[in-house]
Amino acid sequence: MSGQSIPRHRRLRLRLLAVASGLAAGAALLLSASGAVAATGRLSAQYQGYASGGSHDPYAGDNPQDVHVDGFGGQPVVTGYVRLNLDSLPAGSTIDGLKLTLTPNSSQSDNVAAAQAAIEACILDQPLSSNGYQASPPPYDCNKVHATGASQANGDWTFELAPLARQWEQKGNTGLALVAYPPPNGTPIGAAPSAWSVAFDHTKTAAAADYTPGALSSTTFFGPAAVPAPVQPVPGGVVPAPAPAVQPAPAVNPVPAPSVPPSPGRAATPTTPTIGSAPPQATQARVSNRWVWLTAALGGAALLMLLVGAGQQLLRGGGPLRLGARLGSALSVSRSQLATPVAVLALAAVFALGFTGQALGVTGGAAGGSALGAAGGTGGSGGTGSGSAPGSTATGSSSAPGSTGPGATGRGSLGPGGSGPGSGPSGIAASTNGGLDGPGVTSTTVRLGFVYVTNTQAANNAFGFKVADVGNEQSEEQALVAYVNHHGGIAGRQIQPVYVAVDNAQAESDPTIGEEVCHKLTEDYHVFAVIGGAGPPDDANANACYAQAGTLNFDAQAAVDLTFLKQASPYIWPTEEAALDRTMRMEIGGLQNRGFFSGSPNHKLGVVIAQDPVNDRVYQQVTLPALQAAGVRSPDTFYVPHDTVSDIANTMKQAVVHFQVDGVTNVIFQGGGSYGVGSYAILFMVDAASQHYNPRYGLSSDDAPVALAQNVPEDQLQGALAVGISPGTDTDDQHYGQWPFTPGEKKCASIESAAGNSFSSREGALVIILLCDSVFEFQDGAQALSGQPLNAQLWADQAMKLGSNVFNAGMYRRYIGPGHWDTAGGYRLLHAMLNCEGSSACFVYDNANTYSG
Repeated sequence: MSGQSIPRHRRLRLRLLAVASGLAAGAALLLSASGAVAATGRLSAQYQGYASGGSHDPYAGDNPQDVHVDGFGGQPVVTGYVRLNLDSLPAGSTIDGLKLTLTPNSSQSDNVAAAQAAIEACILDQPLSSNGYQASPPPYDCNKVHATGASQANGDWTFELAPLARQWEQKGNTGLALVAYPPPNGTPIGAAPSAWSVAFDHTKTAAAADYTPGALSSTTFFGPAAVPAPVQPVPGGVVPAPAPAVQPAPAVNPVPAPSVPPSPGRAATPTTPTIGSAPPQATQARVSNRWVWLTAALGGAALLMLLVGAGQQLLRGGGPLRLGARLGSALSVSRSQLATPVAVLALAAVFALGFTGQALGVTGGAAGGSALGAAGGTGGSGGTGSGSAPGSTATGSSSAPGSTGPGATGRGSLGPGGSGPGSGPSGIAASTNGGLDGPGVTSTTVRLGFVYVTNTQAANNAFGFKVADVGNEQSEEQALVAYVNHHGGIAGRQIQPVYVAVDNAQAESDPTIGEEVCHKLTEDYHVFAVIGGAGPPDDANANACYAQAGTLNFDAQAAVDLTFLKQASPYIWPTEEAALDRTMRMEIGGLQNRGFFSGSPNHKLGVVIAQDPVNDRVYQQVTLPALQAAGVRSPDTFYVPHDTVSDIANTMKQAVVHFQVDGVTNVIFQGGGSYGVGSYAILFMVDAASQHYNPRYGLSSDDAPVALAQNVPEDQLQGALAVGISPGTDTDDQHYGQWPFTPGEKKCASIESAAGNSFSSREGALVIILLCDSVFEFQDGAQALSGQPLNAQLWADQAMKLGSNVFNAGMYRRYIGPGHWDTAGGYRLLHAMLNCEGSSACFVYDNANTYSG
């Protein structure tokens, strides 16, 4: 083409292409100049140390900077502390991954039973500012954010700290605490960790950060610095993998029966969420700058190519210039040239939004699919969380097909087909589901949850209390399941059991454990009914959770009143208990008839009351009017808030001093079993004895008179009277009948004995008694529903017809009927006898009568 001129339209096209190329090249230069290229660096520790839960340094003779972590029974004893030197990162950097590696030292005395160790890293609320033993350690909060440690084959421990780093980016680098946490519950008692210790060599603490540098600045990651420290590359050039979603430390690990399949409509996750898990947190969307620039460059190039093609078509046209028509034709023809840049543009946009693996989703999915449980409808499938990243799982899920469920867009609320919190007399219970099956029910099976507490003897031993061993509760539950399945099942359906164990230490330290268990059983396993699903300390909240989920709960220790039970109907059934207001009416009536509230002019009554809304309502509406009717005009009161057992014990000391100073001569307890049967009474009496204070006591079965007789000084029971509903908590076998005595007791004992679970006393058999009463009440109520739909309302309608025919192993009289969801149908009168048959005190019956409750 030498010597030939280039046509005008080709010259214009070449110029436009040159401009497009220049724009793309400029974007590339900007991309390179931004420095926003992923990097990996090695970080050192700025401060390291440890702190003891006691008042002295247990490792005073060791290397003062080594990091010690000790645990006992799943509880922290010595806590380690580490603060990484994040100032070595360039200013404005975004941490995408942060992996901490700790190596134990060589001391055998510092590393004991290390294979049993369970450690999590928790964020500090205040900065760690020194090395070695921390006499006043900074507080930490494992509920905000934490990372579970992983023990490696070579003995090292690794922690993926990306969640903590995000908090440090926002609030400053405070450091972390290395804390012992409980093993998964459901672990066999013999295999549960006891005492262990791990000591990490402070000279080998290492961390690798995967980060994206920000714009150049004279400041470091968290503050000004004269000279930014260079970041050393990771040896071998190994880049840590992106941090996985960190699962919270396990607290309660349900052990489902092998036959229980995953819940329908719920996506599988690599790690089953555990009780005690923090609510799903929104993942911060982070768009990489380099992909924004690339997207802009490609977009500009695509636009210019469109104009180039259009211009070419315009210049090629002949004849009169009809700009409008030819421009349209030119644009139409040039579209074919856009396929490749548009495809690349779309791909770049995807990368810009999701390249870092942290798109706009919510980890775990904050909103799930609703259950379409309307009459004649089919349960909807569990949806993924709105905007959740690929692979994440929504918490909302539906009930089984054809059922009305709690399947829901949030905990406690109901999806279509079930009414929300506004249903029922005061918005507690879910709506019933007519003639459809309930959650966890098929034509051949029904899913039943069992909740039990392990290591109860540890708490008793800590206070020096003597309480009979109740045996292996899961084994006892399995024996009953096998028996019922072999004898007709539940309305002709086989029980599919789901077991959840709660360690006693966790039950003491977590004031919402009952509600957490409820969410686990109803949202993850969609059980139709639960045995022992509530109990102290958050009984009312846990029961409200079951009612909102549309799940039956047979609660042996229900600290609720009839008002609550009416609101929660037909879901909550206290199987071994009277409603709190019924208890106080029976107790006050039984005490008044024996002159407890009358006496000398100096007579003064004190009432110890559990502090919660239900107890406050019962005191104002029932207890106080009943006392005033009995002649007690102005009783002295002392409220004890729900808290850990140790805090309750300390508060009870104040109650003793308060009543002693006020001249209280007689004491009763309301909600005395709110933290375990007998807890308030026994703690009060032990403290009263230490103060040489001996009031006269009025008691109920909630106060466990039989345990008091075995554990408090005999003179504390001088003149004590009791009104009881359950022989197992009221008196010993010698004064009621040798175990097993009644037909119900004999049936339970026979079933358990055949499975290898035997007991020598009624007190030791208390757990199997309440299990029998609960399971057989469940079976009795469903007997007429064989071959028919099974849901809570249909079951309740049949159960209300049982009356006194309901199975009874644990009470003087059991009764179910309209307005009588609690099964205590009668009470007996007892009194304390000192020097009972040459030994300690005991409680004996006033007469052989059982009075109507």
